[in-house]
Amino acid sequence: ECSMASQPSSPTSDEFAPAVDSQALGDIRLPAEDSGAITAQAPVQVRHSRLTLNRSGYRLRSIDCPSKALVLGFDSQIRVETSDPAENQHTDDGDSSAATVHAVAGIVQLEQYSYALVVTDSRTRGTVGGWAIYEATSVCALPLDYASGKLALQGILREQNRTSEPSPAMPRKSFSTGDVAGLATSQLASGGGALDGDEDGGFKWLSPQITRIFRQSRDSTASEPESSGIAEPESARRKTSASLERMELRVLDEIIRVLSSSGIFYSYDCDLTRSLQAKGGLAAGNENALLASVADRDYWFNWHLQRLLLDSGASEWALPLVQGCAQIAQYQIAQSDSLQVCVLSRRNCRRIGTRYERRGVDADGYAANFVETEQIMVLEASDLPLHYASFVQTRGSMPFFWKQPASGLHPAPIVTGEIADNAVACARHLNHEIERLGRQTLVNLVEHKGREAIVGSTYASLVGHCVSDEMIDARMVRYVPWDFHHETRGMRYDNLQQLVDQLRREIADMGYFWYSDGQMLTTQQGAFRINCMDCLDRTNVVQSALARYVINEQLVRMGVHAAPEQGLAAYPGLESTLNHVWANNGDYISRQYAGTSAMKGDFTRTGRRNFSGMVNDATYSLTRLWINTFRDYFSQSVLDFIMGNHKAGAVF
Repeated sequence: ECSMASQPSSPTSDEFAPAVDSQALGDIRLPAEDSGAITAQAPVQVRHSRLTLNRSGYRLRSIDCPSKALVLGFDSQIRVETSDPAENQHTDDGDSSAATVHAVAGIVQLEQYSYALVVTDSRTRGTVGGWAIYEATSVCALPLDYASGKLALQGILREQNRTSEPSPAMPRKSFSTGDVAGLATSQLASGGGALDGDEDGGFKWLSPQITRIFRQSRDSTASEPESSGIAEPESARRKTSASLERMELRVLDEIIRVLSSSGIFYSYDCDLTRSLQAKGGLAAGNENALLASVADRDYWFNWHLQRLLLDSGASEWALPLVQGCAQIAQYQIAQSDSLQVCVLSRRNCRRIGTRYERRGVDADGYAANFVETEQIMVLEASDLPLHYASFVQTRGSMPFFWKQPASGLHPAPIVTGEIADNAVACARHLNHEIERLGRQTLVNLVEHKGREAIVGSTYASLVGHCVSDEMIDARMVRYVPWDFHHETRGMRYDNLQQLVDQLRREIADMGYFWYSDGQMLTTQQGAFRINCMDCLDRTNVVQSALARYVINEQLVRMGVHAAPEQGLAAYPGLESTLNHVWANNGDYISRQYAGTSAMKGDFTRTGRRNFSGMVNDATYSLTRLWINTFRDYFSQSVLDFIMGNHKAGAVF
């Protein structure tokens, strides 16, 4: 039975201010309390909604539970309505037909206008143990204004009704210049005027170049003294407004690009922010729980965008999105037995960013490009209950203060901060991971000579310093240096087996998570934390090698393996399937951090290194250089804005 959420109370603007960052969320307010609200029942996660529009706002009515509707008012009110389903045909009457919304990604308040971000299309990546995982492929921004909203809704309907043309695999959906014509005269929202006064107001989150543009526009229109008696030219005001709108549209376009084409995943049934072991083997952490109530904020990509929904009692519409990768493959073992393999990566949002804009850790110990990757295997046998097995690894920038200026193909890294400060940050990071996952095996793949040795040797000395000063428990950490490029020189990638053999004892000690028939049979007691310089290409190769070894051990332990001594070769096609799943995982993570697919992908995909793969890697290096030089600064600024990070002064 569907739930009937009560309308939450509405404090005054002063009471509401402490709960939500007013600079980020503008003038959007919570609704007034309805003393006659229906008593809330156990809430359920809203899946698809019907989006309609009238002159008071947008209404998203749950398709699975038509008695519930989320109202996003043009008067800056957000409320949940409950009604008799038989009356919905009257309450949904508007000026246009209904569009289908897959999820509400959040609400964004820019300097002038406010928008609701909705997922309007997605593709199913597959199902694991009965719960489906989706990837968002189209996100639209709905202006919180009737005239512009009507145009936006019509655009969504046109796209959803277009069936003759297949959609691209990774479309980039946003408003074009023509779609937003006239937004200057439409009062979308009452965003404060940052061009007034002595400060730049909310434009602190923009890059210095952009802020300078607005400052010059403001100063040029304010340069005439009042005593001159000359009125401010209307053309100057229009020019300032047009410049501001162009920049806001550029920011909005980047937000939509990130949400619709950078690997954003979600599930209605399962909390993707936590591993199977963290959830005790259950899909959503506990039965009938809202995902917003159990999700881990460290991996909840759109948490800041959804704060208004959460604070307004609309948690049923607050669907956690995860940036990372979800790859699912099916393999038939026997006529009636099969297994599913899922590689699920989730990017930590605490120090999220782009390649050269985010290195090392922050003062709280959160590392850049920190990704938790979980390989899940589900065994389906005709005469047995489902068996779940998972193995978690992490990757992340070396945990101390360092940076790497984006200058040339191979810029030298620079260690910053004092030794004592770096040791504290390193210890905080490692202790956090020990508390989360258990004993840490730190595999450092950077070169032992040259520019990479600058940070590689610092990492080794800091771990030793933390252990000797008892900042971390010596029994809970092991540092393993392995120069990937030196060991595999001459395309000798078969030498990776030497590293796996070196880590066999660690694999046996940490184990893996195994769950079946309501019981946890084994748990994982530790994790590999693997890094190279970018934690992309070399790291993915090593993680995939360890994952293949572990899944072979799992099949043996479950009694499925017919010929353990043959390894995965006993199953034709299984190793190739795993290779492709892990290669796709590397490509997703690499695009999110560096802008291109992963290097050395030919080896991960085929098990062999070849000349064409080396040519591709050279192309990727040049492409990354261009992206890092000309695009990453702005992309980093927008990412920090999405995260609600208003303290990144060095970036903005």
